[in-house]
Amino acid sequence: MLELTMTNDMDETRQGLAGHGRPVPPVTPTPPPAFRAPTPPSPPPAVVAPKPVITAAVQPRPAAQPQSAAVPRRSASSKDDLNWLYGDDATASVPRVTVAAPSPASPSKVASPSKVAPASKVAPADSALASDQPPKKPKKPKKQISRRRKIIKRVLIVFAIVLALIIATLGYYAWKTTDAMCRVTNGANCNVVSVGGMLGRVIMVGSTPAALPPLKTDSNGRTNILLLGTSDDRPDDSGGGQWLTDSILIVSLSETKHDAYMISIPRDLWVQYGGWCTFGYQGKVNVAYECKGAKTGNTAAQTQKALTDTIPVYETITGLQIQYAANLNYSVLMSLVNAVGGQITVKVNTTDSRGIYDINTGLKLTPKTAQCPGASTRPMTCTIGPRTALNLARARNSDGGYGLAASNFNREQNQQAIIVGLMNQASANGFFGNIAGVNTALEGIGANLRSTFSIDDIPSVAHLVQNIPSENFTSLDFVNAVPAIVRTGMINGQSSVMPIAGTFDYTAIKAWIAKKMTPTTAVAEGATIDVLNGTQISGQANTTADDLKAAGYKIGIVGNYTTQVATTEVYDITGQNPLTSKALAKQFGVKVITGPPDGYSPGGRTDFVVIVGG
Repeated sequence: MLELTMTNDMDETRQGLAGHGRPVPPVTPTPPPAFRAPTPPSPPPAVVAPKPVITAAVQPRPAAQPQSAAVPRRSASSKDDLNWLYGDDATASVPRVTVAAPSPASPSKVASPSKVAPASKVAPADSALASDQPPKKPKKPKKQISRRRKIIKRVLIVFAIVLALIIATLGYYAWKTTDAMCRVTNGANCNVVSVGGMLGRVIMVGSTPAALPPLKTDSNGRTNILLLGTSDDRPDDSGGGQWLTDSILIVSLSETKHDAYMISIPRDLWVQYGGWCTFGYQGKVNVAYECKGAKTGNTAAQTQKALTDTIPVYETITGLQIQYAANLNYSVLMSLVNAVGGQITVKVNTTDSRGIYDINTGLKLTPKTAQCPGASTRPMTCTIGPRTALNLARARNSDGGYGLAASNFNREQNQQAIIVGLMNQASANGFFGNIAGVNTALEGIGANLRSTFSIDDIPSVAHLVQNIPSENFTSLDFVNAVPAIVRTGMINGQSSVMPIAGTFDYTAIKAWIAKKMTPTTAVAEGATIDVLNGTQISGQANTTADDLKAAGYKIGIVGNYTTQVATTEVYDITGQNPLTSKALAKQFGVKVITGPPDGYSPGGRTDFVVIVGG
C-alpha cells in the first residue's frame, strides 16, 4: 500500500501562499485514483473561519471546511487543482462556495450551488464584506418638472425683475420730478406728497376740472400769465445781457370761454420802471426784470420777488390784471418741445418766397421740403424739433438772411407760433408724450424755469392748456393794430418803440387790447376782408363786397381771381379773428381754409380772403 507524502516543493508553495494572504488548500494525503483513501477521522469541533483578505477583482475561496458527510471528499490533487492554486483557474475540481444573502422569504437559509455546512458553522464571505463596507442607499429618482411649470417659473422670474425695475424707475422719476417742480415753484409747499398729488391731477386733467384747485383770475374771469424769456443759459453770451427779456408775452386764458390770447410786447418799448434802479428811472421794457433784481446767483425767494415786482410794469402798459409770472430761458423751450413728443408743428409768416434763413442762428426753413411740405409761405407750415424751435424763437435777420424783413416784430410773431404749436401738441400728446425725453425735460425745466406758481397751480394750468381748441388761440401784436397804436423813434439816443399818443401814454394800447379780447360780435374784431371774383360773371366780387360792407365788415381789395372756382372759398390769413372766421363760415356755408389762396399775395393788413365761386 503506497503512501502519498508531501514534497518539500509543495510545502514551500503552501507556506508561500499563506504568507501572501492566499487561501491555503488543505493538504490531505489522498491515495492515487486507483485506490480509495482511508476513512478520515472524526472532524474537529466546528470553528468559524477567519475573514479572508480580499483583493480587487479576485473572488476569495472559502476557507478550509471540516470534512463531513454533507461535503464530498476531495479527490487527489489534479492538474485542475494546480491550475487553480497557481493561476486562480475557475475550473478547479473542488467547487467554490458562494454564499448568497438571506432572502426575505427564508432569512435563516443560505443559497449555494452545492451543499455546504450549516450557516451556524460557516461564516459567509459576503457577510464579512458587508460588515466592513455597507452598501450605499440608492438615490431617489429626481422629480420630473413639467414643461408648463418651467414656463410659469420663468415668467414669474421675469415679472419680478421687471417689477423691480419699474419700482426703481418710478422712485427715480419721483425724486427727479419733485426736485424739478420744487424749483419751478420756488419751493413753496413742495414735497414728495404734494408733487405726487400734483402729478396725479395732471394725469387726470382730461377728465374733469372739478377736483382741481381754481386759478387766480381777473375781474373778467381770465387768468393772465406774464412770460419773460432770457438767455441766462447761453454759453456764448460773454458780453452780458443774459437777463434782458428779449421775448415778452402775456398769455390770457379763460376757463369758461375756452379761449386764449397771446399778446407780444415789443422789447424796445420805452417805459418807466416805477422807481430807481442801476439803469435809471426809465428805459426799454426788456430791462425791467433785471432792474427789479433778476441776476445770477439769486435764491429762489429773490427770483420770485423779482418776478412779482416786474408784474406792475406790464399791468400799466396793457391795462390787464396779471396773476402769475414765469421766467424761462433757452433750455426750457427745448425741454418743453421734448416733453410734448420731441416735435411741434408751427405756422409762420415769411416775407420771402424762399422761406426763412437767418445767418446768426443758422435757421433755414424752405417750402416744398420734408420739413415744410406745403408751397405756401403765408403761413408756412413746418414740423420742427427742439433745436430748430429755439433758433426760430431767436431769428430776426439781425446779421443777414431773408424772410424776416420786420426783424424783431417777425420774431415776436414766430414766438407766438411756437407757443401755439406747443399747446396744440400738449393737447394731442399730453405734457409728457415722449418718454425718452422726460428726463431731459425735467432737468431742463427744473433748472431753468422760475415762476410765481404754487405746486397746486400746475395741474390747473395743464387742464386749461390741454382743453382749449387750437382755433381758439388768438395772436395779438402791437405792430398789426389798426389803427396804429405804436411808432418807432429815438429816445436818449436809443432806437425805441413808443405809443402813438405819446411817451408813457398807453391809453390807445389798453383800448385796443380790451376790444380784441372782449369782442361781442365778429364785426367788433375789425377784420379786413379781400373779395375776389372766381367766376366768369362780371361784378360778382363787387356784389359780395357790398353785402359784407353792409353787414359792418371792413373791406380791403376787390378784384378778380386768377382761376375759376366751383364754390365760394374763405381763407383766414392771420388767425387773429376767431369770431369773424366762424361768421364767414356760417354765412357762405363752407369750411374756412388757413393761409392765403394759391397764386394770391394778400396785402399787409388783410385778415381774410373771400373768393366768390360759381
